[in-house]
Amino acid sequence: MFQHLGPFEALRIDRFVNRLCRNPAAYGELNQLHRLFTQPFRRALEMLLNRSLQQDGRPAVCDVRLGWIDKIPIARSASLTRGTELGDAVVFAIDERRDLTGNRLTATAQAVILQAKVARLTSQLSAPSVPIGTGKSSQNELTLLSSWPPFDLHDTSGSRSPCLTNVMVGPTAIPSREAWFIAAPGHALSPLTRPSWPSWWMAGEARGSANCTTTIGDLIVNFLAPSPSAPPVGAPFILRPTPLPGGGAATPANWSDLCNEILRILGLYSAPPSLFGTSQPRVYSVPTWAQLFTCVAASDQAWVTDAASGRLRPHHRYDPPFGYSSFPDWHGEGRKFFVVTVTITRFGGD
Repeated sequence: MFQHLGPFEALRIDRFVNRLCRNPAAYGELNQLHRLFTQPFRRALEMLLNRSLQQDGRPAVCDVRLGWIDKIPIARSASLTRGTELGDAVVFAIDERRDLTGNRLTATAQAVILQAKVARLTSQLSAPSVPIGTGKSSQNELTLLSSWPPFDLHDTSGSRSPCLTNVMVGPTAIPSREAWFIAAPGHALSPLTRPSWPSWWMAGEARGSANCTTTIGDLIVNFLAPSPSAPPVGAPFILRPTPLPGGGAATPANWSDLCNEILRILGLYSAPPSLFGTSQPRVYSVPTWAQLFTCVAASDQAWVTDAASGRLRPHHRYDPPFGYSSFPDWHGEGRKFFVVTVTITRFGGD
């Protein structure tokens, strides 16, 4: 999807997260997670993604969305002791390949659910591991995200009727790649615990006792640009143009149905005003641009790239610029030759 993301970009994300998230005013998990939804973080991510698309050089529209799913929606299952949230955040990535006129050729989508926790115990601060928390809710969350037992999905905890029934995600790998746990320190770090947190947010696979040794930067990069040498992050799903409540769901419902339902539900509810302010959305798009087409134009004057400055300069003698002598349409001295490549960009986002 983003072919030019790698370890360097992951490190840049981690450094920015450390500047943004260290020494928070409040150490609760939601207060800290909210920092990853703020405009500074989204803009920093936007710059990295757009730079990757520029290097890719193909007509595409890549839509990355950050969704806040704390307490909405809710899973209910006989394998869980109570209604359980799917996670605290979800990341969607939708990649549309287009022809030179902007028409969509193909579209692929993937998603990963993130369950956020804070580490408060000394043992967890020294070596964070899944599920990080010790309460019943943490055990239910681990059961749900590691083994994905059949469950019914409800918009909220107060919804009487499910919007999806008998959801069977059927994880595509063990441990599940559909979900990850992420953890932040629950209070200030000491010299002894700081080495375990190269990034303020660390991640671990959705399995019991999994070590949280993946930085948030590596997690994001591995999601958007998978590497065979890294653990898989997220799973593909079939995106529907217009998600409807339960509409078109398979029997039993599957991962694609679940992802489309999450997108629908996110559009129905506002984010918590105590964190986001009044009437703010639960899902944010990270703006990306895409090359839609290029055009070639002719001029009465030839231009070449100046070796010293790297800028274009006039080439008044109408012989071919260096490297074009074998160009099939070039006929030698006196031919006027000037090519301009124009890239049209398309912007998206909130």
